[in-house]
Amino acid sequence: LLFYYQPKELENAFGELVTEEDQQTLFLTTGERERLRGKCIFFIRVNPAGVDAERLDSDVSYGEICCTPLDTLQVTLTELYAPLMHQMDNWGANTEEGKREFLG
Repeated sequence: LLFYYQPKELENAFGELVTEEDQQTLFLTTGERERLRGKCIFFIRVNPAGVDAERLDSDVSYGEICCTPLDTLQVTLTELYAPLMHQMDNWGANTEEGKREFLG
């Protein structure tokens, strides 16, 4: 589930999505029908056992996606995940060569 903050869109008689109003609104969506034209925030449960209110910061990951999702993804991967992966010591059954190949 995603939270969008943007003008809502409705489908017109021709099946096209048109802006309902200029006022920004916060609404919940799956992201399947609505185009991202404003800001989106998301929450992902990273603890398979569930979410504990006392460990919320470690049980839930969150982020923001702007109206340029590919640019946002690139920045997130290069500025957040790549440095973390370079610092990881435990790569499980992966070999050192496999780690180097993955990290490029």
